[in-house]
Amino acid sequence: MYLLEEMGEVMLMLAGALVAAILISWMSWTLFKLVRHPEWGPCLVLLGLMVTMWTRSSSSPFLQTTAFFTAVTAMICWGEGDAWRARRAAPPMAGSDTAS
Repeated sequence: MYLLEEMGEVMLMLAGALVAAILISWMSWTLFKLVRHPEWGPCLVLLGLMVTMWTRSSSSPFLQTTAFFTAVTAMICWGEGDAWRARRAAPPMAGSDTAS
């Protein structure tokens, strides 16, 4: 029974950390998309994570797991931010329908 409780706790911690990481990444993306620089969001999130992990090296496993998942999603969003700006800056193609 103890093993099932531990496994349940670990699974809930992983799920909660993943949800928290997704929300952190989405909020940073949305915030910096307003100023048309969404690629800055992951950089600042990674910087914040580094400072947090440096100052609180003995933090909880939940914070460490959230930091890991946030770092992974920030790296994914970093490249997408550059692509997003390139798509926004590119002029529309000739003959394309801009109404859709």
